[in-house]
Amino acid sequence: MRIIEMAISCVWLLLAGVAYPLQSQGWREIVPLHSKCEDVKRVLGITQCETKTYDLKDAMVSINFSDGTCRSGWRVPVGTVLTLDIHPKPPLKFADLNIDEAKFKKEADQHDQGFVYYKNSEKGISLSVSPEETVLYLFYGPSANDDNLRCQTVTRDQEPVAAGSGGSVIFDE
Repeated sequence: MRIIEMAISCVWLLLAGVAYPLQSQGWREIVPLHSKCEDVKRVLGITQCETKTYDLKDAMVSINFSDGTCRSGWRVPVGTVLTLDIHPKPPLKFADLNIDEAKFKKEADQHDQGFVYYKNSEKGISLSVSPEETVLYLFYGPSANDDNLRCQTVTRDQEPVAAGSGGSVIFDE
C-alpha cells in the first residue's frame, strides 16, 4: 500500500510541475486567437464554451471567447479564445516557474508596495507576483505575431486586459 501512495504522490508532483510551465504558446495547449471552443472542451473537459471563469481542480481559469465581431478587437471566428487569466490553486512560488526574467519587462505596482508585474508583450504573457513571491495570476493574450488578426480600428493599447472585462474594469458597484 505504501508503494502505491508513493507512486500516486510522484505522479501528482509531476503533473503539478506540468500544470504551470510558462509557455510562450498559450496554456495547456490553449493558445489565444488560435484555439477554438472544441480545443477548450477537449483540454478542460467542459461541455459548453462561455466567456466566464471555470473552477478547475488546480486553477480558476477565466476565458474570454470571441463573438465573431470586431468588438473584441480581433478578426477571428466566433468561439475563438481571446484571452486566458489563470489563478493557480494552490498558489505557486515565482521561483518555481523558472522564467528567464531578461525576456520580461518588470514593473512595480504603483499602489501596492512589493507587488510586481512581469510582461512579455511579444509573447502575450504577463503575470503578477506578490511581496511573498507568490504568483497571483498568469495572463495569456494575443502575441505580437498575431497583430495581423487585429481589427484596423483597435490598437494594442486599447485591447481588453482581462477575460470578460470587455476592456473596462469595475472596482466598486
